[in-house]
Amino acid sequence: MTDRITPVEHCGNLMPASVSPPRSECVLRPGHSGSHADDRGARWWYDAEGIDWQKRTEQAEELLRIAHETSNKSETERAHAVQRADQAEERLAHLQTTSEAAGRTLARESDRASQTEQRLLDMTLNRDQLQATLNRIRALAADLERGSWTGPAIARRIHEALNQP
Repeated sequence: MTDRITPVEHCGNLMPASVSPPRSECVLRPGHSGSHADDRGARWWYDAEGIDWQKRTEQAEELLRIAHETSNKSETERAHAVQRADQAEERLAHLQTTSEAAGRTLARESDRASQTEQRLLDMTLNRDQLQATLNRIRALAADLERGSWTGPAIARRIHEALNQP
């Protein structure tokens, strides 16, 4: 079982055939302590009778406990990360909805402002037209008071004054 394949700088202990084919040998330095290892990372014990199985069982149980705690922490952290991502996604959707609503409100208010501005311009134009008409009527009244017109000329002048643009 100790047929050496490698030079003396390796331990050379052959892996038991039951561990994992193909069979290889230990690549650790000669005289090392603990388990043997090959160049693929496989491990095996060199002295089955000298192993403290109780200690090995406790070590394995401790390793399993640590792995379980680590796994639980990872799952908890992953769940928190997913929860935070979901919350961020909800906030983003809310902000997007709010932004769209604000955009619609802004568009409506802009339309209202444009309509109000147009009405104001129309009112200004109407006021200017009314003011011009009033000025023409005042001028006609002044002419009438001075006695500048008589008979049919008065009716024609009033008609022209009122129908001017």
